[in-house]
Amino acid sequence: MAAALRERFGVTVFPPVAQPDATGERLRTRLRGMRGRRSLPTHTMATARLRSVALADQIRAHTGEPLDALVAIASSTDVLSLPHDLPLVQVTDATFPAICGFYPIATGLGRRNEREGLRVEQAGAAVTDQFLVASDWAARSLIGDAGVSPSRVTVAPFGPATPTSNA
Repeated sequence: MAAALRERFGVTVFPPVAQPDATGERLRTRLRGMRGRRSLPTHTMATARLRSVALADQIRAHTGEPLDALVAIASSTDVLSLPHDLPLVQVTDATFPAICGFYPIATGLGRRNEREGLRVEQAGAAVTDQFLVASDWAARSLIGDAGVSPSRVTVAPFGPATPTSNA
């Protein structure tokens, strides 16, 4: 995506956040695992706050050309603390609530982790100016589950089997 954007715009790529999950969430995941249960520590508020602060620090340390906007690709857990003076666009193919019980990684998480994942999604949505999503399915989840106004969601199919554009 970055390479395609570079063809038309000046793009600065920030590396993926390498912040470990919150200590309490790692412990909770280990304990649940010992009982044969699953958890996604990255999709909790404690970890999302750590991750987003780490990304915000990277952005604040940026010394190149001034940034005009932030485009976060599949980064709902990383956007909570980003600078508010830059427009934020999230690009995604799904929301956490939509994948719960649907994707194997988000099946059998338990009610607490599902609530935490929804809280992260809603908090990220609250600081995002615009969403670019791959499907109507993702758009419906943003609107219905995360409370995003339809005017802030654009469906632009991407991914496997998507016809290429001649634009």
